[in-house]
Amino acid sequence: PFPPPGRQYAIGMQQSNNLSMFVHTTHFRAPGDPCYTLSKSCVLPVYRVMLWRNNPFHVYTGHVEAGISNGQPCQKDKLHGAEHPMWLINGHPKLAAY
Repeated sequence: PFPPPGRQYAIGMQQSNNLSMFVHTTHFRAPGDPCYTLSKSCVLPVYRVMLWRNNPFHVYTGHVEAGISNGQPCQKDKLHGAEHPMWLINGHPKLAAY
């Protein structure tokens, strides 16, 4: 489902086995101003998820995209596969790596 008219973003929810997290989700295909993807291999961008540091409902901080890839330049056999590039900010403590 798309966000309400006049907006390209909505509150999203990511779920894992034991955890549910709220995120800020931008829909690339929603009507409105154009959004640009940072991925160089993305054919059809679908979502951008912002993981804000001040969000107490998420464990990471950074920027995540999801879309359909052309596999270029490294995985040419992955034409029209799903891609999920992440740009995350993390510290150096061992606990941050888990």
